[in-house]
Amino acid sequence: MAKKHRSSESGRRRNERRAHDQQARAAEAQLDAPWHANPAVRYGFIALTAVVIFTISVLFIAGVIRW
Repeated sequence: MAKKHRSSESGRRRNERRAHDQQARAAEAQLDAPWHANPAVRYGFIALTAVVIFTISVLFIAGVIRW
């Protein structure tokens, strides 16, 4: 008698395999994205960058920093 192949990555049922394949594709797509970091960290860096640019602009306008 031949043993049926059992995959360790997914279940025996078709729905389990589909769910695993979808999760694997989503994880791979997320790693391929340039901003795959946590969204809270991403928005934190964007806000920090905006504050730094604003502060430098105000310092230039006030004459504290000269070109």
